[in-house]
Amino acid sequence: MVSQEKLDQLKGLGHDYKGRFLRRRKDGSLRIDRAQVREDEKYDGKHVILTSEKELSKDEVAFIFTALHYQMPLRMQMISAE
Repeated sequence: MVSQEKLDQLKGLGHDYKGRFLRRRKDGSLRIDRAQVREDEKYDGKHVILTSEKELSKDEVAFIFTALHYQMPLRMQMISAE
C-alpha cells in the first residue's frame, strides 16, 4: 500500500510551488485553489531580487540586474565559441 505522503507527492502536494495550488477536500479528493491561482497571477512577469547591498537604491539594483541578465547570453556564446 502506498503511503499518504507518497500519494501527496505524486499528486503535486509535496511540491513546494505546485502544491500550493491544490487543496484536499474532506472526501480526500483534490481541487485547484482558484483563489491562490488568481493571487499568483498578480506576479506574472515580475522578478524578486534579493541583495545584501544595502547602500544601493532600488533603481540601481534593478539596473544592475537588467545589465547582468542581458549580458549572460552573450557570455555563454563566448564560452561555447572557445
